[in-house]
Amino acid sequence: MKKLVFLLFVALLGFGHLNAQGVDEDQLGAWYMYFGSTQFKNSQFGIQGDYQFRFWEPTGDLEQILLRTGLTYTPKSGDIKLTFGYGNITSGVPGESTETSSESRIYQEAL
Repeated sequence: MKKLVFLLFVALLGFGHLNAQGVDEDQLGAWYMYFGSTQFKNSQFGIQGDYQFRFWEPTGDLEQILLRTGLTYTPKSGDIKLTFGYGNITSGVPGESTETSSESRIYQEAL
């Protein structure tokens, strides 16, 4: 019975009009990204970072700058990398406005 209710729910979703954020076809933006990591010699520790610069236009009009750097730990026994780090995100407003908002946060990650 639960499977039938679930399938009915999924089928009803397909009949509705779903809408996502609209895309302005006349506006061309750009994302410039760098991702890197390194392990310290003969150690389970390392550092990693990702730096992303996102613009509403190819060469300007700030959308977002995301800067993250973290300390990594890779256990000897596994295929996992654990990261604890700091991130700073600055977001802009499209158009001629130079208004920005900024946030700082710590983050963790398991890969």
